[in-house]
Amino acid sequence: MQATRRISLIAGHILPTQRDTPSTSLEASYAASSSLDTKSEVEYKYNTLLVEILGSKVAVVTFNRPSQLNALCYELSKELQDVFIRLDQDKRVHCIVLTGNQKAFAAGADIKEMAQNTETQMRSSSIVTNLDAIQFVKKPIIAAVCGFALGGGCEVAMMCDIVIAGENAK
Repeated sequence: MQATRRISLIAGHILPTQRDTPSTSLEASYAASSSLDTKSEVEYKYNTLLVEILGSKVAVVTFNRPSQLNALCYELSKELQDVFIRLDQDKRVHCIVLTGNQKAFAAGADIKEMAQNTETQMRSSSIVTNLDAIQFVKKPIIAAVCGFALGGGCEVAMMCDIVIAGENAK
């Protein structure tokens, strides 16, 4: 929790960055999403993510697959794409913090899920495309990394604007 407070303080001083306009299929997702009304309370409920708005400026997105060390699966990637699009449109949010738990930020791809798919299914999987949503968010994203950040988990952290590594980051 102490790290979250520190990140919240840092994030309060960061101005949103301006990135290039998305030119992929995600552009349609952004165009379809209307700006969220700041007067209504927006709920972010997901199976593999926890989302909390701190203060009224910082969104903390936490991977929530602790028994799989937050391994990246299709459902998580789809929810991550959705939450980033929605948070980017949410006028209350000025900064996004992406984190895991003390054991793992994200331990790469979910091998059990991959083992069940054929080669054709794997090639057509849109996990990577879903994770590309990170690069189109105009608000700064901070990766707060503790524990393992392996394979795709490391790639997700590196897609963020700032990476803050805890003492036990691996």
